[in-house]
Amino acid sequence: MKSYLKGFRLNKQIVTSLVLAVVLVLAVSYVALADAHHVLRTRARNGMDINTLDPAHMIGNEEDNIGLAIYSRLIELDPDNPAEYRMDAAEVFEMNEAGTEIYFELKQGIQFHGGYGELTAEDVKFSYERLVDPAVEAAYADDFATLDRVEVIDDYSGRIILSDVFPGIMTRTLPLLRGSILSKDAFEEIGAEMFATNPIGSGPYMFEEWQPGEKIILTRNDDYYRDLPDFERVEIYPIVEEEAAEVAFDVGELNETRISLDSIDRYENEDDVIVHELDMLRFIWIGFNHQQPPFDDIRVREAMRYAIDVDEIIEGAFRGATERANTILPPGILGHWADAPAYQQDTARARELLAEAGYEDGFATKMASYAVSTELTTAQIAQYHLTQVGVRPDIELVEGGQAYQLLRQIDRPGMHVASFTLNPDPGYWTEWYTNNQIGSWNYMHWENDEFQELHDMANLEPDRDRRAELYIEMQEIMDEEVVFIPISYDIGVHASRDYINPTYLYHYSLYQHFELAE
Repeated sequence: MKSYLKGFRLNKQIVTSLVLAVVLVLAVSYVALADAHHVLRTRARNGMDINTLDPAHMIGNEEDNIGLAIYSRLIELDPDNPAEYRMDAAEVFEMNEAGTEIYFELKQGIQFHGGYGELTAEDVKFSYERLVDPAVEAAYADDFATLDRVEVIDDYSGRIILSDVFPGIMTRTLPLLRGSILSKDAFEEIGAEMFATNPIGSGPYMFEEWQPGEKIILTRNDDYYRDLPDFERVEIYPIVEEEAAEVAFDVGELNETRISLDSIDRYENEDDVIVHELDMLRFIWIGFNHQQPPFDDIRVREAMRYAIDVDEIIEGAFRGATERANTILPPGILGHWADAPAYQQDTARARELLAEAGYEDGFATKMASYAVSTELTTAQIAQYHLTQVGVRPDIELVEGGQAYQLLRQIDRPGMHVASFTLNPDPGYWTEWYTNNQIGSWNYMHWENDEFQELHDMANLEPDRDRRAELYIEMQEIMDEEVVFIPISYDIGVHASRDYINPTYLYHYSLYQHFELAE
């Protein structure tokens, strides 16, 4: 069974000026080897800066990554076997047979950063119950979908009480960011607004400094309760363009970064560079605003599906390095629809459908695209395909939070090329296409009550086989409604200096798992 785990990349016209800027700003001679062996200098996972490090409100990729380095969780995914979990802050972790209660005992002596004292069951209660408090309006409250309460037994033990079975708590919640344990004392003393950029955790790294748009600095927590990470300091640079990051890597400003697909051969021929080819839990699609014309007409959406040649996009945007996606859930994820149809380009049928919908002369539209090379090249190739049937898309580049602010607007007509980075639980994949997410992460603004009902049922279904059936039903509905055009689960390639031994866990770099090579 193939699991999907990986990294990123970008465009050529915008690159030249950015590369020159990086050379001017970052150009230095190679960092002294002794210093390099103590400092990890890496590009932010998708090149984007952070906004907040409060787990209740984190929505960015790099925020997730840093959160996993600065906070402890009761359990974590095992880097050597990501389908399983292992203990983190918990000494004992047991779920009852009904799947509605988890008993935990904490390791004793775990200290929060900044002198905020020992991690206790009261901190677990505060951290988890806060995420489901309606007043907090947590971005991912559904990650604790059936949390009723956390009972504190004593300083080191407690029970997580669920109102109903929630299989995702073991795959999408407790081992990942939403399972982060905050210092209650620190949060109450600092306040929510200040805590967001001055977080206090108990993980292997402490948050030291954030220079917006320039870099984020983490320093090793020498009082960490497990094995200390090899690097004393981590510097994370928000460099959007992969080509610009490659220049920084070449001159020694970075010692690990994602690279473009075009650069694989070059780096494989460098003696002191290791190239890591990774599959990625990232879904890329071409979508439409279903609530605005002309894409409120299913015939138009179906015409787009016949007009676009996905196989050609895979060859052009992904260099043929990954297989096309025909549905949202990839192989290896529970509920993958192996028999999903792979639609082939049929421009004659596309023109027929457009004529039936009253657009025999085509139409002009906007196509927003993430400013990332795979997405942008996807948009450019799709633009060419659509012109063959009379549709004239104007590509609009968006970056980071700008994409979220733009695409969440219900009254904004048009198309988009976008992507979500996801995790091993299928409910996390389907969540963003539900009625509940319209006006937020449901960029298609697609509304389907049956899909919402099936999603809610699948989230609480304890039987794996039945749960898989529900997800397949949901994907069949998405296909019938032409919710989007699936493109890829992405491919990512990273380069690191040969003295670094990185472990890439699913879509996370997990900075505490970067080690010095033996």
